[in-house]
Amino acid sequence: MRRSWLALGGVFAAGFLIWRLQVALIPVLVALFLAYLLDPLVTRMAPPRGHVPRFWGALVCLVGVLLFVAGVGLIVVPLLVHQISLLGDRLPELVVRFEGEAVPWIERTLHVTMPKTFAEIATRGRELIQTRNVAGQLVGGVGTALAALFYVVLAPVLAFMFLENFP
Repeated sequence: MRRSWLALGGVFAAGFLIWRLQVALIPVLVALFLAYLLDPLVTRMAPPRGHVPRFWGALVCLVGVLLFVAGVGLIVVPLLVHQISLLGDRLPELVVRFEGEAVPWIERTLHVTMPKTFAEIATRGRELIQTRNVAGQLVGGVGTALAALFYVVLAPVLAFMFLENFP
């Protein structure tokens, strides 16, 4: 009986620790996944099978993957920008269609009233802004951007370390 309580406490302690460290665990898990995927290639390049030291094999594989991801990003980002500009061109037509078809259905189904004019929308928007701290949201956005940059830098560095030292 005592062991089961101890095991249950250990599970809760581990869960709490993972919950508190989730911000730090994300880049580590991404790096482990990347290193796990690239390890067979690095192992084939390294002695005794290959002739490339493990350091250089890991570096070449990781740089190759990063260049591939950057290349895909260079292809996908312009396509997304183009699609967004097309959406901007069609937006007035979509808004009219939304007002004619979706708004009446939403009002009937959910028994709510949707704002009809821009003044009503602006009033509701002001109410939302007053209830939320805009400065806090801006600081949170900057913090999120810095965390994303940290992950983008940290994950490849950790992946390289894992790849170099896996065996």
